[in-house]
Amino acid sequence: MVVLIITPASARIPQRDKNMTLRKKTLLIIAGTFYGVILLLFFLSRNILLESFVRLEEQSTHQDVERVLSALSNEFAYLESTTRDWAAWDDTYEFIEDANEEYIKSNLTAGTFTQMRLNIMMFIDSSGKTVFGRAFDFNNEEEMPIPSGLQKHLSPNDLLLTHADTEGSVTGIILLPESPMMVASCPILTSEDEGPIRGALIIGRYLDATEIARLAEATHESLTAYQYISSQLPSDFQAVLASLSEEAPILVRPLNEQTIAGYAMIADIYGKPGLVLRADMPRDIYEQGQASVTYLILSIVGVSLIFGVATILLLERQVLSRLSSRVSMQGADELSDLGATINGMLAALQQSESELRESEERHRAIFEQAAESIVLIDAKTGALVEFNDRACENLGYNREEFEKLRLPDLEVVESAGEVAKHIEKIIKEGTDVFETKHRTKDGEIRDIQVSSRVISIRGREFVQSIWLDITERKRAQQQIVRAAQEWRTTFDSISDLISIQDKDFKILRVNMAFADAFKMKPRDVIGKTCYELVHGTDKPWPVCPHRKAMKNGEPSREEFFEPHLGIHVEVTCSPIFGEEGEVGGGGD
Repeated sequence: MVVLIITPASARIPQRDKNMTLRKKTLLIIAGTFYGVILLLFFLSRNILLESFVRLEEQSTHQDVERVLSALSNEFAYLESTTRDWAAWDDTYEFIEDANEEYIKSNLTAGTFTQMRLNIMMFIDSSGKTVFGRAFDFNNEEEMPIPSGLQKHLSPNDLLLTHADTEGSVTGIILLPESPMMVASCPILTSEDEGPIRGALIIGRYLDATEIARLAEATHESLTAYQYISSQLPSDFQAVLASLSEEAPILVRPLNEQTIAGYAMIADIYGKPGLVLRADMPRDIYEQGQASVTYLILSIVGVSLIFGVATILLLERQVLSRLSSRVSMQGADELSDLGATINGMLAALQQSESELRESEERHRAIFEQAAESIVLIDAKTGALVEFNDRACENLGYNREEFEKLRLPDLEVVESAGEVAKHIEKIIKEGTDVFETKHRTKDGEIRDIQVSSRVISIRGREFVQSIWLDITERKRAQQQIVRAAQEWRTTFDSISDLISIQDKDFKILRVNMAFADAFKMKPRDVIGKTCYELVHGTDKPWPVCPHRKAMKNGEPSREEFFEPHLGIHVEVTCSPIFGEEGEVGGGGD
């Protein structure tokens, strides 16, 4: 038996259907590869750029916390200076022995505590006995009990009462049940800073919520402080305690998407953890980084979509559309399909290469057009592997000269060996921010702020550094300090008696000639009224030139015999105007 099967031509699988399947596969492969590259660029760009903004945010927050600690250190320095002025004084030296009432009435008044913003003053003799002590609430201007917890710090062998020599002093915080307190202790000496030491003078100011608020206003930061050991310690404070130490007293940690916090541990006078301070800052840098990354990603996606659609249209028109046509050449169907497939693959490879080249050029443009100097340093040799034009131009070199240099050739502060050790430290820790000095091609020394991080390329470690020239900023700071010193020197060198007074006749500042004329120290003159010193009265002189200057807003001059001083005097008073043009005081 013979079975004969006849298949009509219309029942064969059309070549067009086969070609359509190949077209779909080709388009899917191209689209998948293309958008895979887009996703890869998306994650790389996001991680690299956003990480840089996060590090910059942490560095900025760290500097803000250091600025707050510097402001607190200034408060400690003020307390120590005030304590030493009072302790090294003949009147105090006598008072610690005889406890005379005249000293108390003349010096330890409510005005003294209010003017110096003090909460306690304790006069302890060399045997550990409290000769005199007073506590005062200068905010409400009323006397208050001496803190009960202060007594345990006043034992004979306590650090506050133990001064080995006349130069000794103790400054810092102590923890009291009422509130932490900033204290300073100095030995009681003569006005010539000579002994024997007759005891110690301790002054203090509560570091309470009001003082923290004042510190926050001065530093323009939002501050919160808690005792290191406290039952009311918030959860975020508890979370950072283990990470704070003497070696790492500052820690930066985001609180949420809108706020970042810098934590600092402050030890008490005994070297034990005392306070944990938190400074809150808005995450402006991080938000700017997110916006930059978003714009970059949208730009990449937009450009990729345009090029992707253009590529597919070109492939469809020039290559894939031919697959739908019947090939009339005998035996050419399979070869035509194979050729079209190969051409499609080559087109896709060419397009991918073009886009990678474009991406490299885009990132190179960002690198070259940056406002700061950016260099890539070989961690082993210190060679400048890669750098932007700004790096060599700022130091006076061209690219050919600069690429032959090594980091020690530019470094002024560190030797070649120290540079190598510093690089090892950066490799170990991952990042570093510091200041140094670089030498330009013509020999000029420039101050540089360096921000470095470690990167790895094909298993090899490099140090990426951003150099910021801060020479002009340093010079401006030095000029400000020098100008202030010159003004003070000039003010004190004038032989005429000069004082600056407010509108209520209270003396705010005097030169040395004024203080010497009344045989007083400048600090003792400040706060007194001019008529009290010059005229020996309890109210202003009727024809006082200061009063005329305040009233008319113009300089006033008077010449008269002063019976209180027994001399003829010529007084000239010039008004001092405030920012709004009002008369705020005068200078005689």
